[in-house]
Order: sequence, then structure tokens, then C-alpha cells
Amino acid sequence: MKKAVLETYDPTERKIRFMALLTSALPKGRRPVLGAWDFSLGGLRTRANEELGLVDVVGEGYTGSYEKVTTTTTQYGLATIAPIEDLIVKRLASAKSWNVPTGVEQAFLLMGYDDNTDWGYVQEESRRAEVDDYLARLKEMLAKGGR
Repeated sequence: MKKAVLETYDPTERKIRFMALLTSALPKGRRPVLGAWDFSLGGLRTRANEELGLVDVVGEGYTGSYEKVTTTTTQYGLATIAPIEDLIVKRLASAKSWNVPTGVEQAFLLMGYDDNTDWGYVQEESRRAEVDDYLARLKEMLAKGGR
């Protein structure tokens, strides 16, 4: 596993390879046990493996829409990827709940990855996560930034 991940220096490719290998190694429906893969607990509910250069945000389960999740086939197995909308809401929630000073800015940067963002879904999830106020900040930044 480690060799396949370390063969590339591209951080995105490393993450995709790792997630594909991890997903394929688990029985269907089981949550990853990252401690068994030499990941240690870091700050802000994260686990990291310094050698692999990977960080995984650990939650109590995926709360977004499974209809929006993308599964892609790689040479290492299937890799499941959360939609950009959930990543945006997660950054807003980090800004509000964990006082991450760059959370709104990170959400703003994520907007540059997909022109087809489902704003209705972002608003719905922001309401559910109680981060409407931070979504308003993001919209202000978008208006000033011309997006």
C-alpha cells in the first residue's frame, strides 16, 4: 500500500491512491480504522501520516447527500470523493465551530474548482449545519471577487 502511494509526488494523486487502497481493503460498509494504517491523531479532528503526507478529516459519519458523492475507478480500486458543496459547508462549519480563521477563505478557494456548484444544496446544508451566517460572509466575498 505504502509503495503505491509514495510512487507519486502529486498530493492529489496520493490522496486518490490512498483512498482507493483503503476503500478496497475494508469490508463493505465499514468505516476506516486509520490508526491501523499508522495515522496519528492531530488537531481539529484530523488524522495524519507524516510519511505519506496525507490528512483525513474524521467525522462521525458522512452527513451529506450520497447522491452527490462521486466514486471513481483507479488502478488501485474505487475512490469515493465528497462533492465540492459538502467541502464548502465543512469549511464554513470549521470556521464557526472550531474558530478556524481561514475557513471562509478556504471555502472561497474551493469555489474555483467547480463552476457548477449547487447553491441550493449549499444553502440547505448550511442551514442544517447552522452556518447560514458564514455562508453570508462567503457570498459577500464572492460578490467582491467577481464570481
